[in-house]
Amino acid sequence: MNLLEYAIQMEHDGAMYYASQALDHKGTELEKIFHILEKEEKSHLHVLEKLATSSESEFTWNELPDTRSNLFYDIDKFQNEIRVSPPQIEAYELGLEVEKKSVAHYSQMEKESKDPQSKMLFHFLIQQETRHVNLLEELVKQVKRPEEWVESAEFGAREEY
Repeated sequence: MNLLEYAIQMEHDGAMYYASQALDHKGTELEKIFHILEKEEKSHLHVLEKLATSSESEFTWNELPDTRSNLFYDIDKFQNEIRVSPPQIEAYELGLEVEKKSVAHYSQMEKESKDPQSKMLFHFLIQQETRHVNLLEELVKQVKRPEEWVESAEFGAREEY
């Protein structure tokens, strides 16, 4: 299996993972976030599949997904919901691990690619997966924080959360 085939498999697995997490969080703000992540992974999958079945020079930028979605549009509601589901920390950490591997693989693919358009595609995917890493890191932080954060008035300035 070459790197492109592996990337296609990773995007497919990522989409399936986020779809299952959306089902596990049905009716919550987290369901919406996982559906957005699933949709983005499917878009990445589509672009990679097209790249695999055509010459690299046939790729066009209008095939890339729109990345302007705001995942934290209602942050207060979101923060309250993630605090009531700490057993899901394993799901967030697993997703985080997968996204970090995606960044590493796309970085390798970008480095090995000779075609300028492919390099740009892999750079774009690195940026996308880095956004997912940041999102999942925030989820992990929000869930773990009440158990890890100790606050005392005698200490100075504290990070707000």
